[in-house]
Amino acid sequence: MKLSIETEYALRALAHLAGRPEGEVVGAAELAAATGVSPAFLSKILQRLTKAGIVRGYRGGRRGYGLAVAADRLSALAVVETLGGPGFFERCVFRATACGQGDACPLHDPWSKAREALASALASLTIAQIAARGEPQPDGVPATVPKPRLRARVRSS
Repeated sequence: MKLSIETEYALRALAHLAGRPEGEVVGAAELAAATGVSPAFLSKILQRLTKAGIVRGYRGGRRGYGLAVAADRLSALAVVETLGGPGFFERCVFRATACGQGDACPLHDPWSKAREALASALASLTIAQIAARGEPQPDGVPATVPKPRLRARVRSS
């Protein structure tokens, strides 16, 4: 299980919005620059967050984005589940689908405990707490190029 790049970028954007005075609207260009995310990709993420009721988009003179939910009431878990999709914490390590007690994979029991612990930790972590710890900063990767996900290659003998 890994967080998607969308989720990472969403958490960055939400932390930035949470760090602003309540009710302040942040323009899309400023938000993209502050988070190191390309404006086009960030726009897609913000659309999903708006549809989920986490972010509010403003048009006209106040054009930009703001939080639709108080940062101290918005959990990191809500963001992860919104962008990770239903069943994010149910995925099996070995299979593309969920496994259960009747048809469990070899890592089912320890992985279930790890997923529960992670979900609990994310549920107790708010966007306000993330913002208070300091905004996550871009790591130098160009904003137009998502970070590559390296995968281990297995050689056959």
